[in-house]
Parts: sequence; C-alpha cells; structure tokens
Amino acid sequence: MQRTREDLSAHRTEFEREQDLETAQQPGQTLYAAFEIHELSEALRKCNNKSSPGDDRISYVLLKQMPRNCQTVRLKLFNEIWRQGALHAHWKSAIIIPLLKADRSASDVASYRPIALTSTLCKVIERMAANRLRWWLESNQRLNKFQSGFRQRRSTIDQIMGLADDAHKAVNNKQFVLAVMLDLEKAFDLVRHRGLIYKMRRIGLNGNILNFVADFLSALPCQIRIRCNMEHLRAVSSVRYSSR
Repeated sequence: MQRTREDLSAHRTEFEREQDLETAQQPGQTLYAAFEIHELSEALRKCNNKSSPGDDRISYVLLKQMPRNCQTVRLKLFNEIWRQGALHAHWKSAIIIPLLKADRSASDVASYRPIALTSTLCKVIERMAANRLRWWLESNQRLNKFQSGFRQRRSTIDQIMGLADDAHKAVNNKQFVLAVMLDLEKAFDLVRHRGLIYKMRRIGLNGNILNFVADFLSALPCQIRIRCNMEHLRAVSSVRYSSR
C-alpha cells in the first residue's frame, strides 16, 4: 500500500511537471504580468523541505503536497498580492534565532549570527518575484558582464579561472598582475534601501515590482527566540536573509 501511494505521488508530480512545461514562460512575457502555475511549481520545487517555518508553522512539505486545485487558489492569492505590490502584514513578521559563531565568546552580542524564520508563503512568492527580476535583468543585459555572483550558470570559479589566465599571460610576457580583493562586513545590513529603490527606477523598473520590493524591505515586526522563550522586539528595517 505504501509503495502504491508513492508511485501515485510520483506519477502525479511528473504529470504536473509536464503540464508546467507546456505553459512555460514565453520570451515576450513582461515582468509585470500575472504569475503562471509553472512559476509557482518551479519556486516550490527549489524550496528546501528541511527549512524551518515561520510563526504560522506552515511547512514547505505541506505546500508541496497540496493538490493542483489548491495550488490554483494559492496562485490567485499570489497574483492579487503581486498586482497590489504589497505583502500581507502577518507574512512579514519574523522569529529571530541567534546562532553562536564558531570559536566566539557566548557573552559577546557580536558573536551571534541572526537567522530570521519567516512565513513559507512569503518566501515562495519572494522566490517567484526574484526569478522574474533575475530574468528581466539578464534579458535586458542590466548586469555587469564580469559579475558572477548571484547569477545562474556562473560562480566564483569563473573569476578564479580569469585571474589564473591573466597570471599565466603575464608570466609569459614578463609582466605583473595585481589582484585587489575586498570583503564587505555586514553587507546585507549596509544596503541603503532608498538608494536601492532609486537605482531600480534608474534602470527602468517601476509598477508592481518596485512596490513589491519597497514593501518587502519595509520595517517588519520581530520576535527573538532563545531556547523556548520568546521576546518581542521593535520593528526593524533590513535586507532579510533566512534559512530557505
């Protein structure tokens, strides 16, 4: 019986994936159009089942196991949020868990790395919006051609290979290569939100994607969890990073 249930589940997943491929995003689709079911399925597929849920306790496993008719209802909800460019207030709440960094003093506040647990529903639509934005940036060649981080089919290996190639050429030509490497401390916290929105406008982004990002970056209510105890914090405004 267990084996039969697994076979039926695998068959349903494969059937739905084939349906998604048939409705795959066309090159002419705009950044601001309503989301399609294949975008929701792709975002869910890449979510880590082991990630901890937020305050609503809705897990990725539950979201993935919903039948197609429930996925369609959820897609309508996401599209209404996308049209308005504003997230539900409860989805923006976060539970902060301080994790002690390796070989650091437990009595020093700076020794802890905060992990924000937010709503899985919020993170799914966040991933869908990020995929759209990434697609638009790549299609319109808005990213520097030398950038490798946060881009598909690119990695730090590209930069290492380029540096190695330059070094070999310099040695053969009896020249020198100078490499300057910078590491920004607290890079997420140092992002200036108004400057980010301004730059998005400068490159041609507006409408619901701009409103969505601005709302996403706005202040969110937080709670901090230490063991089993919860403490309420004031609303904070920061670029969020969390376990996916």
